[in-house]
Amino acid sequence: MKTLKFLVKDLDRYGLLLDITNDSESSASVGWHLVHSCLVISRITETLMLSDPANYKSKFNLKRFFVFATNSLPRGKEKAPSAVIPTVEITVPGLKLYIKQALDSIRMLGEAQKNQYFEHPVLGALNKKATIKFLEVHTNHHLKIVNDILGF
Repeated sequence: MKTLKFLVKDLDRYGLLLDITNDSESSASVGWHLVHSCLVISRITETLMLSDPANYKSKFNLKRFFVFATNSLPRGKEKAPSAVIPTVEITVPGLKLYIKQALDSIRMLGEAQKNQYFEHPVLGALNKKATIKFLEVHTNHHLKIVNDILGF
């Protein structure tokens, strides 16, 4: 969980660069990637916290194995669900609010039972530990895209 908290706090470094785009790297702005990352953490945590751990079924998933083994997601393969697409103008104060909400969600996630879970459409059922791993990989994925947009 320390890694996920660190990654979310790292999102704040880019606050003054929200409007920058680079179409050769992404059709979305830096701000979109930052807010999307926060929304994913918050929405997945909400879903996991509502799950019944008695219904969790562990099942091998080759795509999940690949993502977790490489700590990376392939670019451009999946579309973000509408629930995690930023729909308001992205501002510095707004980003700070999204970051605070993501950090609050991480604290809540720490209180989840080990077999509370989130059902990912491609990676399958992810229990608490696997959800945290996925959120770390996902957040890092978008930080890499941000760095590529900025030419770092």
